Amino acid sequence: MYRNGIWVIIMGLVTACGCGCSAPQVKHEDIEWSNIWISNTNNTERPRVLLVGDSIVGGYYPAVEKHFSGKVNCAQYATSKSLGDPDYLSELGLILKRYKIDVIHINNGIHGLGYPEKYYRENLCGLLKTLKREAPKAKIIWCMTTPIRKGGDLSQFNKSENDRIIGRNRIAAEVMNSHKIAINNLYDEMKDHPEYWANDGVHYNDAGKAVQSQKVVEIIEKNLAEKPACGGDGK
Repeated sequence: MYRNGIWVIIMGLVTACGCGCSAPQVKHEDIEWSNIWISNTNNTERPRVLLVGDSIVGGYYPAVEKHFSGKVNCAQYATSKSLGDPDYLSELGLILKRYKIDVIHINNGIHGLGYPEKYYRENLCGLLKTLKREAPKAKIIWCMTTPIRKGGDLSQFNKSENDRIIGRNRIAAEVMNSHKIAINNLYDEMKDHPEYWANDGVHYNDAGKAVQSQKVVEIIEKNLAEKPACGGDGK
């Protein structure tokens, strides 16, 4: 059901953005996917928020959209593509060119663990350049990447992968603080609650999604209150 929105599933590659900050060799997953969903595309009277991320975002997005129904237009860009894949900025840039966005909430860090951390830092900076160029008036919120537990034994973290997440979150905090960008720390919200996880150790059950959506709603509402709605068609 399309609900006055756009749902695009894109398999494979689109076009390279040439941002000059990606890793020397793009590391693809076995299956690449993107889900672009724009609700109320013709409405420019209400503010619009964009949630960017992966399947974690896809898990809490429906509750966020439901909460804002009739008050705020919501959009989602969820993808397996990670920072370091030039197609990530191409797809994101296309959305920002087409739609006026007031608040952008970004949760990206689980995918792309094949890239060294130095590229993660460099591509965070490339992401911020894209946002500044394509959505200069939008308020940006960075969401800390959520933890990874052991599939089948949720009492423990998947140490090798979760240590990488901790390292990436540390880098993201440094970058975002240097740019005075708001941070939504979903890592800390989730880390002590194994009861929130699905059995795979990566995704979340209904209780976990509910907590995440509430935290996302709270910080989006705070940022919307701090800025006037863009409205209209111009940037």
